[in-house]
Amino acid sequence: MSHEGFPGQEEVWIQLVGVSSFASLLATRRGVNQELAAITGLLHGCYLYRTGINVFPGPNSADTARQLLRGLQLFSEEELYIILNSIFVQEACQQVQGSYEEILKDAIHLHMNFSPVRQSLTCDIDLGNRKAEIGYWLGQEYEGNGLITKAVNVLIEHAFEQLGLNKVEIGAATDNRRSRAIPEKLGFQREGELRDYEFLNGRFLHRVMYGLRTEEWHSIDSQRD
Repeated sequence: MSHEGFPGQEEVWIQLVGVSSFASLLATRRGVNQELAAITGLLHGCYLYRTGINVFPGPNSADTARQLLRGLQLFSEEELYIILNSIFVQEACQQVQGSYEEILKDAIHLHMNFSPVRQSLTCDIDLGNRKAEIGYWLGQEYEGNGLITKAVNVLIEHAFEQLGLNKVEIGAATDNRRSRAIPEKLGFQREGELRDYEFLNGRFLHRVMYGLRTEEWHSIDSQRD
């Protein structure tokens, strides 16, 4: 999606990726096309991502997505209708509609449940090297509930399954045991330590780097099944 950039655009992108990830998971559980649901989630706010304008998000994003997808010729007419109609009616929460329409609404709702919580999730994607680095922060009052671990796991699945990346990296301050516990719990390998990585609160902090490759993630995932 081409754009000129505006303040807050990165947050919009994070929202789109988050909704797409939830839509993909919901599609898997409900037995419908995971890829179609993920694309719908990723494009549901494409007008806002391009323009920074959040007016009539359903119709405006459906029109923007229509122009983008018809040029790519990746989907059948039936699939295009599903994607565009789901985006168009995303705010019609009082009406029960088709499978994909309801998946998108539920995915938006699930992602919004993270927003009031004092947390931050970032995902810096390097398509050229087929890798991404995930960053996170959570308010102290919400620690210990597994919120970040679940959210990071969703991003990891999206990176490997939807984006086809080869590796995901996570960095954490050496003395931040809670932050380091997340990649360790998810099966990441410790790859090294960067000394004096950042200057925070009057002192230099070292940073531990963790990595997880796609074959390692699939091996861990198969052991869970």
